[in-house]
Amino acid sequence: MIAEIPSIDETKYMYYAYGTGILLLSTFILFLINR
Repeated sequence: MIAEIPSIDETKYMYYAYGTGILLLSTFILFLINR
């Protein structure tokens, strides 16, 4: 059970970084389209 906690935190961090990357990428694409 103890070994499961870091895995959950790692997954949360991965999803957070992944979501932030997609948000920045989509914002950049919209910026290029609307320019």
